[in-house]
Amino acid sequence: MGYAKKDGSYVLEYTKGGVEKFETVGGYYSNGISLLDFMRIKIQKDTALIDFGTYP
Repeated sequence: MGYAKKDGSYVLEYTKGGVEKFETVGGYYSNGISLLDFMRIKIQKDTALIDFGTYP
């Protein structure tokens, strides 16, 4: 039996101060495979920075 192949995106969900819930969408995959080599997430005091890239 084969694996299910789907398309979609990555979602980062986090809670700030145990009260506010945030959701950030970034990065995509197709047929179950990421389109990029890496995703670096930096969570700062007031925002979430997402950096995508491919290895040389």
